[in-house]
Amino acid sequence: MIKRSLLSLVFVALLGISCSSDKDNVMGSSSIEGTWDVAELKVTDSGNQDLLFAKGIFDVLIAQDCDLLALTFNADGTLVTRSGVSNIEIDFNATSIPCPASFEEEEATWSLEGDQLTITDASGVAETATIELRSSTLIVAGEDIEAESLTGTEIVFKKR
Repeated sequence: MIKRSLLSLVFVALLGISCSSDKDNVMGSSSIEGTWDVAELKVTDSGNQDLLFAKGIFDVLIAQDCDLLALTFNADGTLVTRSGVSNIEIDFNATSIPCPASFEEEEATWSLEGDQLTITDASGVAETATIELRSSTLIVAGEDIEAESLTGTEIVFKKR
């Protein structure tokens, strides 16, 4: 099984913030409302082998159209996160990586002011991240989520 701690950190990080031909219009008239699927884990720190390993796994699962992680921002300010990230299982003797068979769902609330996205979990803990929102792309810098383990990454979501 893959280093569970790394995947757990990615899962927690994504909860913390928890292709279209449309023109990309940064923050302008773009709306965060709707469902966003993880499309890529970009790694800018090429020296971090753990992050490169996690990226490789994400790349394989995303290429299989695995619904690995989805964020649904509702108009009423609620957020539903559906994730299979912590349920990824790697069999190093197998020739493929299966899509997770089970998923967790978490509910939270969200607010967006400019490029500052604040997510408040069910226990009332609020986290704020700087985001880049375009018509069909949402990007969050890893260091805005978890500086210790995700610095050198960007998590990219595509709107359904």
